[in-house]
Amino acid sequence: LRSMLYRGSELVREVRWAVFDEAHLLGSPSRGWVIEEALILLPRAVRVVLLSATIPNGAALAGWLAMLRQTPCERVLFA
Repeated sequence: LRSMLYRGSELVREVRWAVFDEAHLLGSPSRGWVIEEALILLPRAVRVVLLSATIPNGAALAGWLAMLRQTPCERVLFA
């Protein structure tokens, strides 16, 4: 997805939802930057879902995502 966004792929215009698994990797020097760049480059109209079983900073991440996307961000927690 990140590569498609950088290249300006026409297919991105068809995307309505983007689902990112392993969201706890955001901030990780090895892979988090790829997710972060994709989130930054996604058109605002694309809805985003982040999945993670072990995200320690969910409230901070939701706040950042809400600011970035200029839309409310809901967290769903399962015990």
